[in-house]
Amino acid sequence: MNHSQALDLINEIEASTHVNEIEYCDIPIWPILRDHLGFELIKREVIESALPSTGSPETPLVDSLKGLLKASLSDGKTKTWISGPKDVLFMGDQLSRIQLENSYYDRICDPISDAYMDNGYSTIHFEPFHSFRYFPRYRPSYLISNIIFDIAFKTFGLKILKREPSDLLKKLPSVLQIIDEKIGAKPEFSVKSIISTARQCYKYAAVWERVLSIIQPKIVYIVQYYNMFGWALCIACRRLGIPSIELPHGRQDPSHHAYGRWSPPQSNGYGNLPKVFWNWSHFEADTINAWNHCIDGNQHQSFIGGNPFLNLWKKPEPNFFPEIRAQLERKFLVHPRPPNILATLDFCTYGVKPVIELIKASPPEWQWFLRMHPTELHREQELIEILQRESLPDVQVAFPTKTPLYGLLSEVDLLCSGFSTVILEAKSMGVPSVSFSNHALDIFSEEIRSGWLRVSEDTETCLTNIKAYLSGSLTPKADSESNEPLPQTLNRLHAQVAVNLPLE
Repeated sequence: MNHSQALDLINEIEASTHVNEIEYCDIPIWPILRDHLGFELIKREVIESALPSTGSPETPLVDSLKGLLKASLSDGKTKTWISGPKDVLFMGDQLSRIQLENSYYDRICDPISDAYMDNGYSTIHFEPFHSFRYFPRYRPSYLISNIIFDIAFKTFGLKILKREPSDLLKKLPSVLQIIDEKIGAKPEFSVKSIISTARQCYKYAAVWERVLSIIQPKIVYIVQYYNMFGWALCIACRRLGIPSIELPHGRQDPSHHAYGRWSPPQSNGYGNLPKVFWNWSHFEADTINAWNHCIDGNQHQSFIGGNPFLNLWKKPEPNFFPEIRAQLERKFLVHPRPPNILATLDFCTYGVKPVIELIKASPPEWQWFLRMHPTELHREQELIEILQRESLPDVQVAFPTKTPLYGLLSEVDLLCSGFSTVILEAKSMGVPSVSFSNHALDIFSEEIRSGWLRVSEDTETCLTNIKAYLSGSLTPKADSESNEPLPQTLNRLHAQVAVNLPLE
C-alpha cells in the first residue's frame, strides 16, 4: 500500500465515522489516531524492503535520567532553569542537527533564531533528547524527555482526570471496529493505547501551558508537530492565544497523513495541529489550502517561507562556515572530474539492495557517496561491512553521512534515492534525481512533471536515466525561486499572525 492509497483509506474512515468529534477533554483524538493509522498502513511495505533493525545501543540510556544528565554535562550548553520571558520559543527535533565545523547546528531552527537574535530579540530552544551524537550544540538548549515532563507535571502540582470521559469510552471502540473492518486486519494500536496517548498529551499540554506562562513568547516554532511534545505544545499555544508555526523537516505532500486531505475537519480546526504550516513552496501551500478553507478562526493557515538553511548554501556569505566549504572543494576538485552521485537511504535503511545493484552495474569511474538516514546513524559500520562483502569498498559512507547535506548537493551531479525529501532539496540546488521506489510517484508528482525526477522500476532503467541526466539529454525545467531575505520573510509571517516583532 503506497502513501496515497493509505490516505484514501483514512479518508474513507473519516467519511464513515464521527471520529473528528471525539475528544479527551479538549484533546482531539483523531489527529493522534490518524498518525498511528497512517504510519502503520505504509510501514509494512517499506519494512519488507528494509534491512532488519539491529537496534540502537543508546536507547536504554537515552530513556533514563542518567542518560539525560550525561548529555546535559557533555557540552555545558544544557539549560536547566527558565529565567524570565523570551520573545521567541523553538521546539526542535534534535535529529535535524548537523555538524558544522566544531558544533552541531539545528538546520531548521537556528537560521531563524539567528535572524531574531541579530535584531536584538531573545530566543529559547527546547528539543527532545534522542541521541548522544548531536553534541556539542551550536547554542544552548533545554533537553526534554518523557521523564522530565512527568516530573514537571508533578512538580507544578498539576492534576490528571480521575476518570476517562464517558463519551470517549462510548465512541472510540466503535471507531476502532470500523478501522479493523476497513484495513482487513487488527491494528497494532488499541482503545487502551489511544486513551493512554491522549492522557499523556493532556498532561504534557498542561506542562507546556505552565512553561509558556513563564516564558511568555510572542510566537512559537515547532519542528514536526505530529508527536507527543508537538501535539501538546500546539494545544497549550491555542489555550494561551500564542501563534504556533510548524517548521517542515520534509515535504508536506497531499499523500502525507499529517498534512494532506483532512476531511472533514472540525469547524475551528484541531487543537493539536499548528496555527500555521510553514511551506517551502506553492506545492506544499496548496496541500494545506486544499482542506483548510472550511475552518473558522484562521486556523491551520499556509505560509510560503522557503527553506532558510538551504538558501544559505545557495548564496553563502564569506564567513559561512569556510572550513566546510574548503573541505568540499578539496574533495570534489579532482581532474579529470568523475560523475559524482549521492545516494540517500531512507529510514530502516530502506533501499540498500537496489542501490548496491545499481552501483555494481554502473561504470567503474563513477564516484558513489552513500548517506545514512539521521535515525540510522548507529548502523553506519553495518552498512560499510555490507559494502565490503559486496566487493564495493571504495563507496564512501562516513564522509557523505557526516558532511552537511546541502554542501554535498552543491557539488554532486545527481541524486539517487527511494522517496526521501532530499529529492525536493536536490531540485532546489539544481541537482536532478532518480528514484527506485514507486512511493516516489505519489510524493513527488510535481518533480516528475517538471523533469527533475525519473522513477525507475529496475536497475537497467535507473542506469539509463542516470546516464541521460549526466549527458544532458534529459534537461529539467528551471524553477523561479524567491530571493527574499529571511528578515522580510519573517515580517510577512508576523503580519499574517498579528505579532509585533519587526526585523531589519
